[in-house]
This record gives sequence, C-alpha cells and structure tokens, in this order.
Amino acid sequence: SYAALARRLGTDQPFYAFQARGVEGDEAPHATVEAMAADYLAHLRATQPRGPYRLGGWSMGGVVAFEMARRLEAAGEAVELLALVDSRAPGGYRAPFDPDDPGLLAGFALHLGLAPERIPLSWAEAAALPPGERLRRAWEAARAAGVVPEDVELAGFERLWAVFRANVAAAAAYRPGPCDSDLLIVLAEERDTPAVWEVEGWGALTTGAVRSATVAGDHFTLVREPRVAGLATVLMEELVARAVLVSR
Repeated sequence: SYAALARRLGTDQPFYAFQARGVEGDEAPHATVEAMAADYLAHLRATQPRGPYRLGGWSMGGVVAFEMARRLEAAGEAVELLALVDSRAPGGYRAPFDPDDPGLLAGFALHLGLAPERIPLSWAEAAALPPGERLRRAWEAARAAGVVPEDVELAGFERLWAVFRANVAAAAAYRPGPCDSDLLIVLAEERDTPAVWEVEGWGALTTGAVRSATVAGDHFTLVREPRVAGLATVLMEELVARAVLVSR
C-alpha cells in the first residue's frame, strides 16, 4: 500500500511500513487496534528506541498510528507529527460488524487495487451467492487484473481476506482516548462523506495543532500512481516545515 508513496518521498528520510499479521504464515490476524499498535511499536522501537517520532497511516492504518502515538506519549516519548491519510474518525466504521456483508468484499477488492468496473459481481449478484463463491470470483478477477500475482493461490487470497475483515472489525470496535500530538489530516478530494466529519472527529481527540489538506483522487487512488504525487507533496511540505522550525 505504501510502496508508491515511499518512492515519491525519496531517500532523504527513513520510511518504515508494517505488514499486518496473518498475511503470511499461520499467525492469526490481530483482533484489536490496541494489539496491532503494541506489536508495531515493539518493532519500531527495536529500530528507533527514542523519539521524536513521525507517524502516519492510510485508511485504517491511520487509526493504528493514532493509537501508537497515544502509547508513545504515555511512555514519555515525543511524537513530532501524526499524519492521518483519509482515515475515518472514530465512529466512522460501521458497527456491529457483519463479516458476510457483500459490500465488504467489494471494499476489499478496491483496497487491493481492482478498478470498480473490474469487480465481477453487482451487490445483488454477490448477495445471492455463498460467501466462498463470492471470494473465489473476487480472486479470479484480482489475478486477471494483475492486482495480485498469478502465483497467489486461493488459500493465500483467503488469508488476505481474513486480515482485511479482522482489521475492519478492529477499527469498528476501537474507542480511542485523547492524545497531544499535532495532526495532519489528508483527505481525498473524491469522497462520499463530508471532509469536516474527519477533521472535527480527529481534532476533538487531540490537544495539539490540527491541519488538514485535500489531495486529488479517491480513497484508493490517492496512494497509487499517479495521484500519490499529491499526497507526497503535502507530506514533504509538512516535513520540511517542521525541519525548519526545529533548526531555528
């Protein structure tokens, strides 16, 4: 999800991304945002034991980054920047969570990079099929479109699907406490909910400064070429501005 952004940001600063547990091997996905944050922080602090830290995340990754920031602050560390990239504010994820909702599978396909017109089933068609057959159709379409490698078998696709469902369920159940970090809220221009919902929702959870920016694209294309260029520009401007403030 972050490869294109990392390339656009260049090699002048370190860029670390975390792979969700369960994508490979036999480990079960994390069940809660808190568990994800704790696991990722253990890896982060093994690489960089002390702050200040710059954290960010796209979509549900922003929710996890927020919880990571809270935990770092509680440990006495400084979080210099927390960038939330088109991340729904708490309460924006539907609950109770229905793992067999046909719309969830469509969201999974879009998350992988499948263009809307390549999704093989309408909502009504998907609802009429057993969940296993829906997933098989999505796997075939994803391989045909090249958004997953051809050597990814159905079992591997099922693992990705299990991780996606677990992440959405965790986000729906998450109830964050407050933090003190400065927030950069980056929102997709093409959206189905008012941008103010996310700005006010996240802003109410921090005592720090809040800045928002809008970039071209929708929730999925803003992190992919060519639209990711706009996101990279916003992030670089923020990083440069903070470097200038620190050097003064």
